[in-house]
Amino acid sequence: MIIKKILVPFIGRYEPELAEQLDESALKMALLVASQYNAHVQALFVKENSQKPEERISAWLPGSSVNELINWIKKEGKERRKHAMSTFSKTVEIFDPKPQITDELTPSFSASYTEQIGDIGATVGQLGRASDLVVITNSKARWNMQFKPLLEASLHLTGRPVLVCQVDIPSTFAKRIAIAWNDSNEAARAIGNALHILKNAEYVALISCQENDNKEIDSKNILDYLKLHNIDAEFISLFETSRRSAEKIIHTAESKQCDLLVMGTYFHARPHSLVFGSLTEYVLSEPNLTVLLSP
Repeated sequence: MIIKKILVPFIGRYEPELAEQLDESALKMALLVASQYNAHVQALFVKENSQKPEERISAWLPGSSVNELINWIKKEGKERRKHAMSTFSKTVEIFDPKPQITDELTPSFSASYTEQIGDIGATVGQLGRASDLVVITNSKARWNMQFKPLLEASLHLTGRPVLVCQVDIPSTFAKRIAIAWNDSNEAARAIGNALHILKNAEYVALISCQENDNKEIDSKNILDYLKLHNIDAEFISLFETSRRSAEKIIHTAESKQCDLLVMGTYFHARPHSLVFGSLTEYVLSEPNLTVLLSP
């Protein structure tokens, strides 16, 4: 994966009692990545279609309540838009080096702010499929609020790798990389998507965890493959129960001072959300490391 266009979908919401600003962190991370690869960052804010909001509100609500709710939705939308625009302007203004602000896609470090009207999931899917990478921020406080629906749309509807960063952006990106390897199709796809990033890393660790009495994973084939791409990786084999394997992998990556974890994502759909695999659930519920997820 050669990175030339990065999509950053904005939530556009900020609660004063919570100091975390997810949009700002996601944009900073995207700009950090783009500055390394001369890529274009597209910040996206999706406005709800407010032409006839009353059509989406249940008919059993009293008329006065409907009007109050419609007015609140409109006011909330205006506040979200105002915050999204302000976040973009302030963040790109102070970022060093400063990107070129342009709506044109250029082969240089640049950024743009886009607004569209419609469903956020469908819009993120449409624009994400025409991007190389989607960047969003995770936070324990927001896991089941704004973050998870945005993550689900990014993974399920774009078909692109998703970079999930912490609120506190690290000073480096992909200098020391850990790969979660279990010899699966998902893990192989993750490595394929990250090859360009892996080639530029100073250190790469291939971490495998043998769970319970399962057979130890043979590393020779994948290490030979990486070496063919001029990537010398250290293979680290762990032994742990299935319940603690995810925690062990993350702890090992942190002990090696890795600033990025590359991993495949296993999930299946259910009526209103996605169900993730155990390692994905763990790294998202304990956001201590930037993670590159490949669907």
